[in-house]
Amino acid sequence: QNTLGVQVRQDHIRVGLYDATGGQIMSQGTVRDDSVKQTMVGVYGESEIGWARWMKTIVGLRADQLYADVTSHTLAENSGTSSAFKLSPKFSVILGPWAKTELFFNTGRGFHSNDARGTTARIDPKSGLPIDPVPGLVSSKGQEVGIKSQLIPNLQTTLAFWQLDFDSELVYVGDSGNTQPGRPSRRTGVEWSNHWTLNSKFLMDVNLAWTTPRYSDLDPVGNYIPNAVEKVANVSLAVRNMGPWSGSVGVRYIGSAALIEDNSVRSEPSLTVNARVSRKMSD
Repeated sequence: QNTLGVQVRQDHIRVGLYDATGGQIMSQGTVRDDSVKQTMVGVYGESEIGWARWMKTIVGLRADQLYADVTSHTLAENSGTSSAFKLSPKFSVILGPWAKTELFFNTGRGFHSNDARGTTARIDPKSGLPIDPVPGLVSSKGQEVGIKSQLIPNLQTTLAFWQLDFDSELVYVGDSGNTQPGRPSRRTGVEWSNHWTLNSKFLMDVNLAWTTPRYSDLDPVGNYIPNAVEKVANVSLAVRNMGPWSGSVGVRYIGSAALIEDNSVRSEPSLTVNARVSRKMSD
């Protein structure tokens, strides 16, 4: 089975950064004020081959082109256009099913995109010193191995172990309004996803993730990646087919993260609860 596709996205953004005191913008507090037009065009192809009842492979290739047009309303030197291109090959092997269970392995290259303002910036808006533009797209390489099973009735569960390497961590510095290219990094982690259909009326989703994000080079300042969360959990329960009524309740936990490279200061974890109740008024 072969798949070909094209994806196009364009964003028009007005974005600013201001100095404030007590929540009020200061009279001379504009650090940056920019209009950004950003276009992303992707072309992709995929070929899935079933070699046997218990084995299939998927080979894919994706090409992405980024175009950015930045107009700085405060510093003309930071206006300009930029472009970036990345080619991303992918490969997957799926083995099974045996006893309603599959094993899978995925590997491939990808990227993360940068704030478009950093790709055209040449003057630090806070200090007035010259700075170098950063690349629009930064390469990554990832691998994943896992198991997917429906062996337990009404329960779909997936357990995956993964690793992701970035050539560079790009950091937006909010105090000065510029983007700085950072050090190379590696993230390793475990994800466990579960979808349980208790009966015709109740559904439950439980998703857990543990990640170890670290810079992959050696530096005396430390190897923790600032603001990189290490633990995430999401649990939700949905009720349906209760006549005209339905609803759901969900709890999301986001763990703490290092705020500086030596991990001496960390953010506080957060917990969010969402609830929804709905009634169908007529057929």
